[in-house]
Amino acid sequence: MSFEAIYLWLQEQSAYLPSHLKDQIENINKRQNCASYLQYYLA
Repeated sequence: MSFEAIYLWLQEQSAYLPSHLKDQIENINKRQNCASYLQYYLA
């Protein structure tokens, strides 16, 4: 699965997440730090 597909899936799931997790995903996107985020949580 490509990184883009995983990130799009995360964005879709964010509709069901608490607001502080939505903020984290938005902050990750702004910092362009998605790869390290995914490595941390999917390791």
